[in-house]
Amino acid sequence: MEQYKIFWTVIKIVAVLFIFIFLFYPILNMVKISFIDPDTGKFTFKNYTVYFTSKYYSQALMNSLTIGMISTVLIMLLTLPLAYYLTHYRVPGASIFNTVIWIPYLMPAFIGAYSWILLFGRMGLITKFFIKHLGVRPWTIRGYWGMVIVFVLSYFPLAYILLKGAFETIDPDIEEAAATMGAGKVRRFFTVILPAITPALLNTTLMIFILVIDSFGIPAIIGFETPMLTTRVFGEFTSEMGGIPSRANSGAIILLLISISILLVQRFYIQRKSYAMAVVRRITPEEMGKVQKTFVLILLSFFLAVSIIPTAGIVLVSFTKSVGPVLKFGHFSLQNYRDIMYAIPDALKNSYYFAAVAMVIDVILGLFVAYVIVRNFGRFNAFVDAVTMIPLSIPGIVVGIGMIMTFNTPPLVLTGTPYILILAYAVRRLPYAIRSISSVLHQIDPHIEEAAITLGEKPGKTMMKVVTRLVAPGVISAALLSWTLSVADLTTTIFLYGPFTRTLTVLGYGEMIGDSFGTASAVAVILLVSIILPIGIFNTLVRKKKRKVSEHIPSSVETAEAG
Repeated sequence: MEQYKIFWTVIKIVAVLFIFIFLFYPILNMVKISFIDPDTGKFTFKNYTVYFTSKYYSQALMNSLTIGMISTVLIMLLTLPLAYYLTHYRVPGASIFNTVIWIPYLMPAFIGAYSWILLFGRMGLITKFFIKHLGVRPWTIRGYWGMVIVFVLSYFPLAYILLKGAFETIDPDIEEAAATMGAGKVRRFFTVILPAITPALLNTTLMIFILVIDSFGIPAIIGFETPMLTTRVFGEFTSEMGGIPSRANSGAIILLLISISILLVQRFYIQRKSYAMAVVRRITPEEMGKVQKTFVLILLSFFLAVSIIPTAGIVLVSFTKSVGPVLKFGHFSLQNYRDIMYAIPDALKNSYYFAAVAMVIDVILGLFVAYVIVRNFGRFNAFVDAVTMIPLSIPGIVVGIGMIMTFNTPPLVLTGTPYILILAYAVRRLPYAIRSISSVLHQIDPHIEEAAITLGEKPGKTMMKVVTRLVAPGVISAALLSWTLSVADLTTTIFLYGPFTRTLTVLGYGEMIGDSFGTASAVAVILLVSIILPIGIFNTLVRKKKRKVSEHIPSSVETAEAG
């Protein structure tokens, strides 16, 4: 059995080294550079203090924090009652909503931002309607409050999905016990239900806030003259007018410190109490009153509209004749797709290739690491688990700058090559793969693997022959997560791509900021298909398999009864 311990120890070392080399080391290198004076080369705090003393930088920092807080609060206020009502009551159209909600969830945030520009921008469809038919120019969506609105409309699906899952895991017995003691519905909600989902509530709040302050595409497209920390850092790093890279590093580190500080506060609060409960049965939805039903249906209709309209707008514009930002609605044309075809093949190939290789890395490494953690082989499992989850809290802009600043000189030169993008994608998505596979592994009896090892199989072969087949659903989920998040990535890619490694997201972003609305929409449609199609195929195959199983079970039962 000693050789098996060595094998699992090697797996742990590989996982930790992977995270250290391609995440921790670049971040440490960024920290070192951020304390170097760009003029003298000496140690200085100036690159940090300027973010608090200069309005040029402090305004971007303040915008990031305030927009992050306002957007997060609004998202939670909108999705919390919606998730509660759709789990506790029978709501007409709930099944349709739960399907449609995946459209904006899967749509890359910067494409969602662009879709609202097509509708409410200066040359937008609705803006033109108001000017032509009502003689007034409506408020356009660019600027501070435009960003808040787009952040809310882009990230509400994620909050809803997470909160709905939390409400579904509540044991209805605790609610019934509170009702028996005389607590009304409102009191039960605030004194029983909300405290029970505190971990999920805090996790969702934290995730949404980090996504907002880490976003690059939305502020770059919607922000106009309202900078956020990500766009200011990007400007410092890429400016042709003499940007200061060390200042870009310090801005990214400030963003990282904000994320980690919030994460630590959340962990400290959750660890003070126990939130575990034994769920014996699920919540049985009940009928709503007329006032409640009206409120929920209005909320549901609003979210359905903002889920469908942006995607429909992008598809419409992609088939509309255009000249730069001028769209000739009513004139159907394939010209946008023809115009973009010169660049699509290489960008499409790059996106698919980089995402596919990163996916393979995440699935293989995630499978072994999840197995080590769940089966508790040897020591330091908690340490390995903690280390491999750290990328979840690291903003994409930090990964991008850290890797390009670290791997542009010997002994390991990756800048400008496909490998830097592949490794960046893999290290950022690895936690998702580990968690997806771990959730399935927890449900599998460990005696199955032990039997195979007892019969003489090596641990590696046991993994491939036995475990991999048993955890296939988790592996496929991990692969889809890694694929979709990598194909849709812009925040990290915008720093790392080179002349020959441009991806669909970079191509689309370039068309968008160039106000080529028609071709940008064509790229956006191709990107959406690249993300949604694999998931649709997977779901179709799963449904077919479930149908076959359900058809086989009754026939088996009938045969048994006849015998």
